[in-house]
Amino acid sequence: EVSPSPTIAEGIAIGRPMRGQEILALARKHDIRFVHAPEDQILAARAHLARKGIYCEHTTAANYAAYLEYCRLYGKTSDCLITMCGAGLKSDH
Repeated sequence: EVSPSPTIAEGIAIGRPMRGQEILALARKHDIRFVHAPEDQILAARAHLARKGIYCEHTTAANYAAYLEYCRLYGKTSDCLITMCGAGLKSDH
């Protein structure tokens, strides 16, 4: 089993995802790119979203940080869906 690296985004720290093999198979089939959310960018992404009126927790901010990293590596996309769930109050500790 893979041990996840420590992260403030606890919701994505899963060593063995339940449907990991299926997800990887679909990603290979559809030539999907994966990027890591830079740990040092998660809080900055959260602050940026908060300034836009989206007060989210760290895992949601990690999704946005990963999107920004994707754009940095490959350029902006013509369309994108970023899942955003989880209230920011959960992360205020």
